[in-house]
Amino acid sequence: MTNPVLLEEIKLDFEQKKAGREYLTLNDLSENPASSLTEAQRAEYQELLQSSKEMLLSALEK
Repeated sequence: MTNPVLLEEIKLDFEQKKAGREYLTLNDLSENPASSLTEAQRAEYQELLQSSKEMLLSALEK
């Protein structure tokens, strides 16, 4: 995320949605789960994420 204004808006939205509750992650791993992926697996997931992002942005534009 390189847009500081958007990042701040996201943080504020997250805090509002938490409504004073503590956030607990469902990821109980002590390290980043992506660290065990091969380069090919990372590329596959990156392609999937990019496709999902494009579909979401397209839906939001309608």
